[in-house]
Amino acid sequence: MKIHTDVLIVGSGIAGLFTALNLDEKLSITIVTKSNLTDSNSYLAQGGISTIYNDDDIDDFVSDTLIAGNYKNDIETVYLVAKESKNVIDILIKLGVKFDSVNGQLLYTKEGGHSKYRIVHHKDFTGKHVIDILFSKIQNRKNINIIKNTSLIDLIVENNVCYGEFV
Repeated sequence: MKIHTDVLIVGSGIAGLFTALNLDEKLSITIVTKSNLTDSNSYLAQGGISTIYNDDDIDDFVSDTLIAGNYKNDIETVYLVAKESKNVIDILIKLGVKFDSVNGQLLYTKEGGHSKYRIVHHKDFTGKHVIDILFSKIQNRKNINIIKNTSLIDLIVENNVCYGEFV
């Protein structure tokens, strides 16, 4: 089977689905997943998503994330995630994700390594809820194709063109 696509996303977790939805609708996007959408760490995630409260919280977020990651994190990536986290949560809410809240104010919980209540969540099945919402949006996009039960074997890049081999 030959597939021609503008963008290839390997993996159908929250990151892959979110990325696909945030790309230009003029692009042909293919998502390849080794099984199906319910067989991922994202789908099984119960706790929630950590976020900053505001820009003054970035350093504390980074410190907490480094502790939670046993200081094995890439610090530049952690800073990037910190700076983008609130915006990403806002985008997820606009897409229809219903994080737990009271009177329109998000409820936060506290998880391992974090010094503050900074985790937004949806009951105790945040991952399932986020995946379900993102997948429902993807189903409405004609430019996104999902290929299930397929594994990536190799990627070869020649002259700025990527060729992939799947089984």
